[in-house]
Formats: sequence, C-alpha cells, structure tokens
Amino acid sequence: MTPPAAPTNLATKPMESANITDLHLRLQHRIAELRAKRHASSGDAASKAPSRDAILEMRLKHKEKRKQMKEKRKQKEKHARVQSEEIVKGAAGAAQQHKANGVTGPSPASIKEDGEVRFSKVEMGEAVQKKKGPTDAKGQLKKAEAKMEKMEKLKAENKEKAETLAEKETWKKALAMASGEKVRDDVKLLKKTVKREEKIKKRSEKAWTERKDTVQKQQAHKQKKRQDNIQARIEQKKDKGGKGKKPKARPGFEGGKPKKSKK
Repeated sequence: MTPPAAPTNLATKPMESANITDLHLRLQHRIAELRAKRHASSGDAASKAPSRDAILEMRLKHKEKRKQMKEKRKQKEKHARVQSEEIVKGAAGAAQQHKANGVTGPSPASIKEDGEVRFSKVEMGEAVQKKKGPTDAKGQLKKAEAKMEKMEKLKAENKEKAETLAEKETWKKALAMASGEKVRDDVKLLKKTVKREEKIKKRSEKAWTERKDTVQKQQAHKQKKRQDNIQARIEQKKDKGGKGKKPKARPGFEGGKPKKSKK
C-alpha cells in the first residue's frame, strides 16, 4: 500500500515578488533607524565628555594654581622670618641699652596674651622664684601641642584674634631669645628629639639588661665552682678516712726493722 501523494500546489508555489520587496524595504528601514540611533547616542556622549585639550587645560590651570599657592606660602614664611629676625635684633639692642642705662625692661613672662605688661616681684627687687615650664622634651612637646591645638581652635572661632595672638607670641619668643633663653616650641623638632631620646633609652635599657644577665651568670658560675670544690674536698677526706690509719711502732726493737749485721 503506497502513501498518498502530498499536494504539490503548496510546496511548489513560489513566494510572491511583492511580499519579498516589502520585507526587504522594511529591513532596510529598520537598519537605517538603528544606525541613526547609534550615531545620535555617540554624538551625545562625545558632546558631554571633555576633550583632550580641555583636560590638558584644566591640568595646567591646576598646576599653575598650586605653584602660585606655594610661592605665596614661601613669601609669607620669608616675611615672617625676616620680621622675627628684626624683632630679635631690636629686642637685643633694646635690652643692651636698658642694661647699660640700668633700666630693666619687661621680661617675656610679663607680657600677657592681651598685650598688657605686668610687673612681677622680681622686677621690683624682691627675691621670688621664677616659674619654669617643663625641662624635658616630652613635657615641652605636650605643652607645645596643647598650645598649637588652642591656637587652631581660636583660629576657627576668630581668625583675627588668632592672628593678633600669634603676633604677640612671636614678640614673646623674640624677647625670650634676646634675653638668652632657649625657646623650644617647634613641635616637629620636639617630636624628633623625643623619638631620639626614646631610642637611646631603649638601647641603654637593653645594654643594662644584658650586663645584668652576664653578671648574674658569672656569679652563678663562681658559686657552682666553689660548691664543687667544697664537695670534692669532702669526698677526698672521706676516702682517706676509709683506708684506716697507719699503725704506730711499739717501743723498743719490736716495731723497728731488723738491722743488718756488720761483717
């Protein structure tokens, strides 16, 4: 029995040319739309993103700004240094002139934060012990850090008052240096000093510990040697006592050796 033949009119019927043309046109139209969208999006991104020249210009401006700020800071530091040197020289000259004239000027400790001058009992001729600050580097560092923190806080609250106080502190420092005092208020230098002193202290402690251990070992060795010698002498005495004493000779000829007869 043979299967029925398939209808040939559907399989062999060609697609109409009008449908093919329509599909082709629709495909081309879709491709054109996609290309247009892609170019539009890339154009927007390009317009939003900064160009290479713009980036280079921004970098140059930033570099120039940093250079100007650095130069300004250098000029400010130089001006402050020159001003401080002039203050020190002027204060030293004034102190020498006052000393030659027998007049005592205000000491650095007599200048208050508000700029007023107070006269202590020392300046009036009475013997009063001068109040001193910390003499060790760690104490001086702590004091300098507290002072700097106070100044930063005041600067945040009232910048003008902080600048006035900083100028007065510069005067106090200059007067102290002119009178021969050693002013140690640089936080960076004090930190280096503290670090160096701590290293020296650790090395000294290590050397002391090693020396102490060496002395203890030597003493223990000597003590052991002494005990060993004492024990050796005790054992030697015991050995001699165990062998017995040598018998004593009897009186007369009994204990003596026979004498040889002379021929």
